[in-house]
Order: sequence, then structure tokens, then C-alpha cells
Amino acid sequence: MAQSEESVPGESVYHVELRQFPHNMCRFNISAGELRANILEPWAQERWVEFGERKWSPHQATLTVLRGPRIPFGQLTMGRGWRTAQRSGTDVTEELLAEVRAAAGSSASEGSPGDAIRDTSAGARLVDDLAADSLGLELLAQLGSEPAMLRRAWELAAERNPGSPASATLALAERGVESLLRAGLVALVGEGTQALGGEEATRVVSLVASWGTAGTAGAVLIRKV
Repeated sequence: MAQSEESVPGESVYHVELRQFPHNMCRFNISAGELRANILEPWAQERWVEFGERKWSPHQATLTVLRGPRIPFGQLTMGRGWRTAQRSGTDVTEELLAEVRAAAGSSASEGSPGDAIRDTSAGARLVDDLAADSLGLELLAQLGSEPAMLRRAWELAAERNPGSPASATLALAERGVESLLRAGLVALVGEGTQALGGEEATRVVSLVASWGTAGTAGAVLIRKV
């Protein structure tokens, strides 16, 4: 996210801080459009936010958005930027997230019956993607320093969707794990504690035996990277 040095009298911009121990990242002088597209919308949808050189989880990190005057570059040096932003700005985090969520709900309810029919498949894919990402984030939050059974993802999917067929919750669990694998946040561990990577990990996720309980043949573990 580039930080423009051009100043407009009376202009309000946004300053952002993301925290997830032991990391924190600040960006200053962000426009409303850039803030919404790159941070607020994915955050409101419980998707990963790519910010700086890291990906941040809405389930694990803390987001703070301040609205205030543009801060000159000279006041951003020596680690003084965020203190300066706090003195001159107003915390609008919840206000802006509420606006984004309300706009998303309004957009979903608008449109003609024909539009709704045409958008059914795309909407279903979006819901599936969001559900899979959300499940993956919950699983990641539960993983500790030791590997867990891959089956835990399936159990979480079933807990979230009581009464759903086992095949449906397994499919959701597969997509959640695949999203974490693509992001490089987890690894699968097979027999001999060897990490499985690339195409092999994808293949293993699709095998029913991989989702077995501890001690069953073919059961796979999952761990944080």
C-alpha cells in the first residue's frame, strides 16, 4: 500500500494497525477506497487480510482504524507514527466494519428475480469459499505446538452444521484444509512424521482414510508451519 505525500487541505485519511502477538504492522495516510478494498471487506467476510508481508486472520489478530488528518512523512519516523495518529485521529473501526457489512447485506437483497437466478451458482460458490476459509481459520486457531488429527477439521465442520450429511461436512473440511495448505499455514504429516507437500498433500486430503481416528491405517496429522 503506497503512502502518498501529496497533501490536500482539510483532507481526512485513514491509519491502520494490525496486531497479532508478537507482530504488529501500521500503515498511514490510506484512502477510503484502498482501505475498504484491501482491508475492511475481507476482514468483514472473515477472510485473510494481506497486509505488509504477512497474512492476518480476523479470528486471531486485532484491527484498529483511525480517521484523521494526513500525517507528514517527518512525523512517521523513529516509531512515532502511531502515537501521532492516535493524538489526531478518531477510532472508527467498528463504524466502518458495520457499514461494510450493511452494504454487503443490501447488495445481496437487491436485484431482479432474473438476476437472482443467474447469480445462484456464483453465490453458492462464494458462500462455500467463505465457509471453508472460516472453518480453516477456526482450525488454525485450535492447533497448538503439537500436530492434531486431520479428522479434527471434519469434526469442526460437523459441529458447525448439525444434521448435515457426513459427505457434505467432509467436503467442507477438505476445502478448509486446502485453503490453509495453499496459504502455507499448515502441513500434513503422514507415516514416519514426514511432512507431505504439494500434490501429495492435495491427494492425501481427498482420501477418506486420511480422516480416520488416531491409530487407524492411513490417518493423517495436521500441524502449523
